[in-house]
Amino acid sequence: MESNSSRRTSRESRVMDKEPQNIIVKVLGMDGSSILFRINQATPLRRLMLSYCDWKELVVDDVYFLHNGRRLLRDDTAQKLNMTDGDVIHEFVHQTGS
Repeated sequence: MESNSSRRTSRESRVMDKEPQNIIVKVLGMDGSSILFRINQATPLRRLMLSYCDWKELVVDDVYFLHNGRRLLRDDTAQKLNMTDGDVIHEFVHQTGS
């Protein structure tokens, strides 16, 4: 017979598995630098992008980011993209020429 406390623990763990968690992702710059970010999986990646550009003194509209070959949108979340701890995001600067 299962006790109430073990049922409650099992139910709580199922709920906790569905809640967004914090993960650490690495952003690799075109210059070879890397920065680690701790992000909540449900938070839009816009915050990471803005923080990265502030740190690197880049204009956010001049930069784009790729994860597994897919261009990231500002409203994307790590949860939506199935990102996991340790994933890498690549930064690229738009090239303009004459």
